[in-house]
Amino acid sequence: MNATIITSESSYGKFIQKGFLNENVSATVIDFDELDSFLYAINSDVFLFYISDPIEKYKSYVDLIRSMRDNCLIVLLTDSSLSRLKHSWIKESFDLIFYKPFSYLTIAFEVKYNICTMREKKSEKELRCGKILLDLKKREAYYDGNKITLRNKEFILLQYLIINRDKILTRPEILEHVWDYNTNILTNTIDVHISRLRHKLNKFKAGDLIKTVPCVGYVYEPKK
Repeated sequence: MNATIITSESSYGKFIQKGFLNENVSATVIDFDELDSFLYAINSDVFLFYISDPIEKYKSYVDLIRSMRDNCLIVLLTDSSLSRLKHSWIKESFDLIFYKPFSYLTIAFEVKYNICTMREKKSEKELRCGKILLDLKKREAYYDGNKITLRNKEFILLQYLIINRDKILTRPEILEHVWDYNTNILTNTIDVHISRLRHKLNKFKAGDLIKTVPCVGYVYEPKK
């Protein structure tokens, strides 16, 4: 896990950096003035602000990160619990708040736990395979950022194929998981839907992702 420590007190920022290193958390220390130019290049899941007195002028830095980064954790390290009473904005702006004296073991544990929880929630909403992204909440599919217009069953079929990528799926397996066995469907319905999926993917030059296994079924093979 990579963290970024943002503070105007660089010497204390390096002290915090050493504390996290003992808890197997690598961190980079930057100044507030560097945040705007470095934000695109920073590969961090966690942004730790050390601000001794978090007056409202610092809110713009938090808002900047929120506007540019999805699914990141923003943490405040500050000197006194009175900060929360003095500055009402910090409660709604930060995901976690810690006060001196800092326990790096506790902070690292809380940060890692929240990052894992955040990733699990994200994984429930998205399914990614190569250049294909499925938004499971909106039931929308994208290839390399371009939206693929799919009907409901086409989306479910593609999702099932991707989940079971590199595995040969028989027609009865596909029928069981994508269609209800009790539903009256034509015997070639699966083949028709596969053909439609291939056609729509080929519009984006995705290649032969869905392969036919003669007399058996289909296999989804993502590009290596």
